[in-house]
Amino acid sequence: MPIVGLGLHFLIALFFAVHALRNGRQMVWLLILFSFPVLGSLAYFVAEYLPASRLQRQGRIATRALQKTIDPGRDVREARRAFDLTPTAHNQMRLAAALVSAGQSDEAVQHYEACLRGAVRGRSGSGAGRCARQCGAWPAGGRNCAARVAARSAARLSRR
Repeated sequence: MPIVGLGLHFLIALFFAVHALRNGRQMVWLLILFSFPVLGSLAYFVAEYLPASRLQRQGRIATRALQKTIDPGRDVREARRAFDLTPTAHNQMRLAAALVSAGQSDEAVQHYEACLRGAVRGRSGSGAGRCARQCGAWPAGGRNCAARVAARSAARLSRR
């Protein structure tokens, strides 16, 4: 009986090794797969096979959920880094949306208001312009508008 179990682990590792060779993955995966058949197969499945599988949407959702549980502040950190590197209106709106989803609505309101006062004011494709149109006002209605956007984003996240 143990021989069958060992053979099954080897067959799974062999399947992932063939997948790694056909798709041009790094050769270190072969070492990992055959040195640690069970753990290596699991690691290859999570790191390489699942994200590139044909079930891309479900794979991305599962990977994203796993990333959010492991590192919940990643979105805010990446958005803040992008905004610090290039302080554009798009990056500021991305940071504000990430802050809203992280529950930091006070800081998000400041970023939304800065966008309402900034260079993108009134542009139809920008989130700030959309926000201002929904509120029916420019910077004076910014706080109210940002609160609406924050409430909508929170409601959208709670439905997921």
